[in-house]
Amino acid sequence: MVDDPSLSFVRGYRHVTPIHCCSGILICYCWKFDMSDEADFVVCNPATKEIWAALPVPQNEMMTRLNTARLCFDPAIPCRFKVFVFVQSFAGVQRVEVYSSDTGQWTSVGSAWSSENLMIAEESGCVYFNGSLHLAVCHPVVKVVDWEVVIRSMVTFDTEGETWRRIRMPDTSNNGFFGLSQGRLYTGHVENEGRCRLLVWVLEDHASGLWTLKCTASILELLGSPCRAPNEFYQAVAIHPDCNLIFLEDAGQEALLMSYNMDTGKLDIVCSLGDRWAQRFHPYIPCFVEKPPVPQ
Repeated sequence: MVDDPSLSFVRGYRHVTPIHCCSGILICYCWKFDMSDEADFVVCNPATKEIWAALPVPQNEMMTRLNTARLCFDPAIPCRFKVFVFVQSFAGVQRVEVYSSDTGQWTSVGSAWSSENLMIAEESGCVYFNGSLHLAVCHPVVKVVDWEVVIRSMVTFDTEGETWRRIRMPDTSNNGFFGLSQGRLYTGHVENEGRCRLLVWVLEDHASGLWTLKCTASILELLGSPCRAPNEFYQAVAIHPDCNLIFLEDAGQEALLMSYNMDTGKLDIVCSLGDRWAQRFHPYIPCFVEKPPVPQ
């Protein structure tokens, strides 16, 4: 947990919005104090309270870039990081702009998904793993008989923008998590009907792209509740990086953060969220590496 969630050390801005966290390093969208729409992407380390870089957001198509920035950082190579900004239209991702801390420059890479109608949203999960960026994305809603269906995929590409791939996700819910635990990718969500069932899948074989259902559990049964209340709503928000622990948000009147152990089947209350229940979750582990050198 960040000891200063307001990120008060990021000074000189009228508003700071965290977008993505990668291995303990944050990228934030920061509006400047003047009345213009000028803003920076700020890369910072909350553990050491250091700003690693302040990257001006290009004015052209700025609003389409707002929530699509993602950070790639590997603590094993602490001297460098990359920022990826996905430039989208209604047809999908048209190109990717890449900032490298090695050069201090932006480069533009054509998108292999420009005709795929894939859309990256603010809440799109993102994992940097094995030298590649993995994103949970949505296709436009398709209608099957009388039902509207959202198709989800995981798209991957290496940090050089040379290898692109798409893997179908096992579920269609946008109300879930996508994360890395013990060297494997997981996704899951809670079905908020009936018994409020938690479902979790794991990508056992990355080469085949096949997901395996890891567990199912009824939240109501775990809580000992006979039925779901009208305002009762749960959301799976993250997975622990080192064990089979799923974090859940009770977004009803209680506003609680809970954990479910997939090995023991035990549900525990972690803390009360108070007035923070409606905010986005960014799984975070402190990182105490040195600040990368400024590019020459």
